[in-house]
Amino acid sequence: MRTITFKRSIVIGLFISFLFLILLVRIFYVQIINNDFYVTEAKKTWERAERIEAYRGQIFDRNSELLAGNEPAYNLSINPQLINDLKIKDEIVDGLISILPIKREYLISLIEKKQDKDEYYKQVEVRNGGWLLNSSQKDLINNLDLKIKKEIKKIDIGIIITAVQKRSYPNKELSSQIIGYVNKDR
Repeated sequence: MRTITFKRSIVIGLFISFLFLILLVRIFYVQIINNDFYVTEAKKTWERAERIEAYRGQIFDRNSELLAGNEPAYNLSINPQLINDLKIKDEIVDGLISILPIKREYLISLIEKKQDKDEYYKQVEVRNGGWLLNSSQKDLINNLDLKIKKEIKKIDIGIIITAVQKRSYPNKELSSQIIGYVNKDR
């Protein structure tokens, strides 16, 4: 009876030792042989960069009336390099000055803007600090973009619109000095 129990104990011990040996071989394979692969995979996870926009909060008075809030707006940028490569400067200028209150000469100077190495910039904001277009202007610019894309049969023509948040003040300038920034033009 004792010999059967002893034999069973040895078989179970050998089985557990075999499983432990398999585990050690796998650990050796992962940590020593395949080390480079797992280190690069781990770095991809650790070093991933995500842009998280921090939107400004709304400000209310003691009666829960909105003093300062946010509304969607859009910045307009252009890609002078692409516009000049495609030779569509006149179409872009004519289209944008029909939509925006901007001088033709200023817009042409942006499209012809070059870096130190005599290369065109890849992205230039149409107005420093952003234009903050409303949605109807954005729609008109998108329609212009689509129209020119169809004419020249290209996917990108160098008009870039990015969504941002614009600070809005329902009471206009009432207590704006206390609340904060009202408008760049004022």
